[in-house]
Amino acid sequence: MDTIRVSPYSLQKKELTDWVSVLGNDPAFADPRTSSVDWCRVRVPHNWDDYHGYHAVSHGNLHGTAWYRIVFEEDALDAGARRYAFFEGVGSYATVYLNGEKLGYHAGGRTTFTVDLTDALIEGENHLAVKAEHPEGIDDLPFVCGGCWGSPNSEGSQPFGIFRPVWLESTGPVRVDPFGVHVLTPLVSADLAKVKTRTSLSNPGDETRLVRLRQEVWDEYGNCLAESEAELSLAPFGKRTLEIDIPEWKSPRLWSPEFPEMHRIRSEVYVEDQLSHEVDTSFGLRWLDWPKIVEPEKGALGASSRGALIHDGEQPRTFENNGLSHILHREDESKVVSAPMGIAVRQLEDTNLDRAELSVELSLRGSASAGEEFQVLFEIQNEAGTVFFYQHRVSVPLFEGENSIQWEVPTIRYPRRWSSPDHYLHRLLIEIRSPAGELWERSETLFGIRGLDWNSDLPLNLDRPRYEKIETKAGEEEKRERRLKLNDKPLFLRGTCEYETMLGNDHAFTDDQIEADVSMMLAAGFNAFRDAHHPHNLRYYDHWDRAGIVCWTQMGSHVYFDNERFRENYRQLVREWVVERRNHPCIILWGLQNESTLPKDFAEELNEIIRELDPTSPQWRLTTTCNGGEGSDWNVPQEWKGTYGGNFNDYSIRDCQLVGEYGAWREFGVHTEFSYSGNENDRSETWACAAMEAKIRIGEEMRDEAVGHFHWVYNTFPNPGRAWDNCEGPGNAQIGSVNNKGMVTTWHQPSDLYYLFYANYADPQVRPMVYIVSHTWPDRWKDPQPRTVTVFSNCEEVELFNGVSERSLRRLKHPGVGKRYQWDHVLPVTNLLHAVGYHNGEKVAEDLIRLDHLPEDPGLRRWIGEDGNSSDTPGDCLYRINCGSRKDWVESTGKVWTQDSPWKKGADCGWESWGNRFDNVPDDLASFGDTMTPVRNTRLQEIYRTYRFGREHLKYHFRTGPGRFRFVCHFAEPWFGVGSEKDASRLRLFDVAINDTVVEEGFDVWERAQGHHRAITRTYEIESNLEIQTLHFPYVSVNQAILFGVECYLS
Repeated sequence: MDTIRVSPYSLQKKELTDWVSVLGNDPAFADPRTSSVDWCRVRVPHNWDDYHGYHAVSHGNLHGTAWYRIVFEEDALDAGARRYAFFEGVGSYATVYLNGEKLGYHAGGRTTFTVDLTDALIEGENHLAVKAEHPEGIDDLPFVCGGCWGSPNSEGSQPFGIFRPVWLESTGPVRVDPFGVHVLTPLVSADLAKVKTRTSLSNPGDETRLVRLRQEVWDEYGNCLAESEAELSLAPFGKRTLEIDIPEWKSPRLWSPEFPEMHRIRSEVYVEDQLSHEVDTSFGLRWLDWPKIVEPEKGALGASSRGALIHDGEQPRTFENNGLSHILHREDESKVVSAPMGIAVRQLEDTNLDRAELSVELSLRGSASAGEEFQVLFEIQNEAGTVFFYQHRVSVPLFEGENSIQWEVPTIRYPRRWSSPDHYLHRLLIEIRSPAGELWERSETLFGIRGLDWNSDLPLNLDRPRYEKIETKAGEEEKRERRLKLNDKPLFLRGTCEYETMLGNDHAFTDDQIEADVSMMLAAGFNAFRDAHHPHNLRYYDHWDRAGIVCWTQMGSHVYFDNERFRENYRQLVREWVVERRNHPCIILWGLQNESTLPKDFAEELNEIIRELDPTSPQWRLTTTCNGGEGSDWNVPQEWKGTYGGNFNDYSIRDCQLVGEYGAWREFGVHTEFSYSGNENDRSETWACAAMEAKIRIGEEMRDEAVGHFHWVYNTFPNPGRAWDNCEGPGNAQIGSVNNKGMVTTWHQPSDLYYLFYANYADPQVRPMVYIVSHTWPDRWKDPQPRTVTVFSNCEEVELFNGVSERSLRRLKHPGVGKRYQWDHVLPVTNLLHAVGYHNGEKVAEDLIRLDHLPEDPGLRRWIGEDGNSSDTPGDCLYRINCGSRKDWVESTGKVWTQDSPWKKGADCGWESWGNRFDNVPDDLASFGDTMTPVRNTRLQEIYRTYRFGREHLKYHFRTGPGRFRFVCHFAEPWFGVGSEKDASRLRLFDVAINDTVVEEGFDVWERAQGHHRAITRTYEIESNLEIQTLHFPYVSVNQAILFGVECYLS
């Protein structure tokens, strides 16, 4: 291990990045005398659970114990100097050792903790060790693996390891505690600002210290606006909180979405006139006015669907009511359908107060001879179809006559039960699909989970409680403000949510990765962000502060564990969460989770902790649950019409005021020619875009009557506990179990949904864009006939061409928000479609795609431009590989590029990827792709049609023998910057290495090529004594490394 040198006198903060790590649970690993020679080198942030949640299993996530070590060097400490290790996140339990001595412990990886190292330091080398435990079946933390508890709505995998940065901090004898400066703004207006601070100070030493605290307020322009000082005596091992009133100042610069002006408090701690610690604390000046919150009735589809109770739902099912089974969709030519009264949900005898045990019986009628297998999908949801409990898929051979299927539903923990005063219903959704996947029948069955005295011989799906709608008389409806106001200006929230996950480094995001994700969301025009569903890396809030984005932060708990360890850990984590984030002006909501099962009294207790630590709540910041749960200021509903039943055209945010989630399943790369009416839900990208487009339009129409809505979700993420075949998409995208509703894929490639939001939310004056739908539909004209072409754009006008600015198919004016540009009856005569966006008659954006099965357009060469990229490298070429391609290609000069082959025993060359680690998935799963846009500046068009992508596990091996070699790598940027002329640099950053030598650091394809779909080559020379040379990407800072082609020459 390398050592890090630390000055004993300076006040410094140094990041600890280069560690060694090993899986295992040997207590001797804490002892520095135990060798770590065989441990692997890792760069923190690091997560051992990198790909385990993606390899086509319902619960594949990695659990266990990992150890980490790093060595730093110390000279003799100055008298009174202190050393601390500051951890931003270790999942799920962390135990910290220095030189074999245990110094600290922390439970719960999503918040920070600090360990005082001073008393265990030695002069010379110091060995810092961390044991990270992430066992199965955690029952004392609010964030747990849904796969362990059969609870997919716990939402997402959990990190395993040191997944956020670690810092070594040096101070004098007295310090400001971490996040110890609380900035309060008792008076804020456009005319005047008054600020006071509460500062927590610690003296961990054994001497009384006379302390002077000096604080200054600075704006972003280098102006000191106010200052103040105070003195105190701090006893040995003592802590004090000092409150200081900062002098007021006039005409303050306010924080707002349009002008996110930030200020900072510089705090300097002096001990005997020597600077002991200094801290900068950022804050903003703003105020909020929330409308009166009126929640839809509990357990209902919305207030408008309820009225006066007529019948309480105790009537047994009959042929007339069919036990609440309703056929939502049935094809006339369906070969298998549910039988009349053929659906029964039963409550089993081992149901108790804490859990419900259910079984589902489905009787079917078939009209086909035995043959291929058809598919049956079961889903247990809440009545509104917004809370998902379990999913089950089964394949059944086609049959003639009657058949039946039984499903033993996994345990539903702490269920909400049907009772006379609370007619809470659950929903069973059943889909029957053909062998080819076409929908034959979709039905819903409503049922109530009953008390322990329920006769288990009776089905739960009895008659539905019925209500008589109460008509509102003219003039009776309350006239009230429904909008949120920030600094007295209405603010309509156009929000998105994100999980800190990505294929290959779940949760272990670098600063650059966070910056990239933030820039993508900002480019798409979102003005609000929701943590999904756990506290995010602290850098997110810094970005939102600077960008003027408001944030709904969350401390996630879906599963409630009825034990005191859980409750005490939760209380402590809530305290840490609030203290870390309360100074950020971006934060407007504190969230106590999504679809919560927390008991009301415990949620109220957590609510009071938030109030105690953040006096701006509830005046400026409300507390929430989302779609279930009591005890907060606001149980924010979700609205999933069209996705979990219903019609997306019936979407409404007016009654809800704020929609916590709306979204749609979508399978990446799946498109249809269908025109949707709102309730089909075939999970194609076409369907998802139609549904989201309608909801964007409806939301904007109601923006003056509501607070806003949050799209679910920015990125598809691993979702343990769901069925394994909840996949990103078919073929190369068939990774699961995931929650595949993302605007970007699990590997962070934008889908059509991303461009839909971009077109509707981004400011066309700042970020004009145009996108032809779709860039993943190359064979659309395999059968040549007129079709509808859709373009997403925010430009004033868009003109569509067949060819490069040739054969205009008409210029259209912008159709309005939530509406697409559309050209009907398009039959291209050549293989290029070109869309040009205009503002004030000037071209401001363009997009171009190449279609298969059509004659080549003569304008293609003009688009490609000058040939700055070829395979004319001198020397004897040993290998030319067409990355991602399944066929060889021969240049006009006779040079042969071989297809991309896997590395096998005895092979001469080939690739390896993350899929090689798992036996149950293809080796190349989610590691290759193709682009429909011709790449400029190269005549090697066939090479630049396909590519391979990945992270540290992507490697190319070449059997060469020893020698001197030249590698020519062909790159282009196919994902980022499409349809826009705006900067898309720093959205892909990776190192390139050959064998053990890094030959390029932080390679940014877009920046080097100065645009997307522009070819660029990089040449690397090495000398090696090895038999096999390996090209690989040992460190990927942002998203995925990418490679279109590689050549290997004798140099």
